[in-house]
Amino acid sequence: MAGGNGVAQAITIIISPLLTRIYTPSDFGIVAIYASVLTILGVLVTCRLELAIVLPASEIKARSVAGAALFVGLISTSFVATFLLLVPQVSLQTLRLESITPYRWLLPIGMLGVCTYQVFYQLTLRRGEYRNLASTRLTQALGGGVIAISGGLILVGPWGLLLAQIGQQTLGVIRLGRRYLKEACLELSWNAFFKSLREPLCRYRSFALTTTGAALLNLVGTAMPPLLVGVNYGEETAGYFGLAFRLVALPAALIGVAVSQVFRSEAAVMIRGNQGDVGALFRKITVRMGILGVLILVGAQLLPAIFPVVFGDSWALSGRYAAILSISAAAQVVVGPVSTIAILKNRPGAQLILDGVRAGLVIGSFLVARWLHWDAGSGILCFSMTMLVTYAIFFLCYWKIAHQE
Repeated sequence: MAGGNGVAQAITIIISPLLTRIYTPSDFGIVAIYASVLTILGVLVTCRLELAIVLPASEIKARSVAGAALFVGLISTSFVATFLLLVPQVSLQTLRLESITPYRWLLPIGMLGVCTYQVFYQLTLRRGEYRNLASTRLTQALGGGVIAISGGLILVGPWGLLLAQIGQQTLGVIRLGRRYLKEACLELSWNAFFKSLREPLCRYRSFALTTTGAALLNLVGTAMPPLLVGVNYGEETAGYFGLAFRLVALPAALIGVAVSQVFRSEAAVMIRGNQGDVGALFRKITVRMGILGVLILVGAQLLPAIFPVVFGDSWALSGRYAAILSISAAAQVVVGPVSTIAILKNRPGAQLILDGVRAGLVIGSFLVARWLHWDAGSGILCFSMTMLVTYAIFFLCYWKIAHQE
């Protein structure tokens, strides 16, 4: 699975220089704003019920949970579709989301795709079919790339990128879900199906509310910045920011995730067996990742010169934003791999508080920049420095948790 995700990330980056020559920064900005909104709605669409699919001991009950998640997702998607159909465009303009107004009908389509993919992903994960999951990630990356390139050559505006965004999150749904759908159709009538929804909806109600709240707090720090940049400075700046934000996050997405899996595995064994020094493992990981963080920070200062060559002259400003964002990226690559220590040490409340602090600081940084009428460069610097402070707070808290008996 990790290999599949890594290759999928690599495919996305490889085709980026071609896409930046087909689409404008404004096109990228519209897609960045759309992706932020869809990511947030993607958490709300099933109320995270799909995460409970792995919990029941019985396969039949697991399918009931999957059915409940799909049912909630269908209701949520219908509600959003109705809202977007009835709400006047001026309301979206009041929210400063006028840039995605012409494309708003793609949101419920994306929600429905994300909902079904998340449910079938968890069912496949429960069955241990990791090869299917990895191949699906590759299908999404390749399919999304083909859609983006062909759409850019055929269609005018950001349509190709928007359709690719949906494809990257939904392709492979049929492959993962056909077994579940076949079993559900064979074993349940429609009447029995609706009766089977009641038990998981009641049993996992608290689970859904808790995990949804935690996920939303986490998304404010990871998915909302492009949206907040778009609201403050417009879609063109959001496009420059979105490309820079995605690229500087690559070390954390590739190396950081791999190291995180190693840390989580080794730390879990130490904690379960009450043997070994989790604090020493924490120090070893963070010191080594700290060296990588310094290299990222130093190397990123070359990005303003590299971006125009790789992505085209019109993307020079994105290179400058990338150099600024490398401050927070360097901190993230140090702290991210050990961020599971709070959960491993059975301190979910501490993690929830930290996520809340990060959410408040991220939103606050953009509010301060808007209140003081800072330009985009100053506002992005404020955000990057705020994230540096946030990760410093996270590091100190994780350090204390890791060294507690």
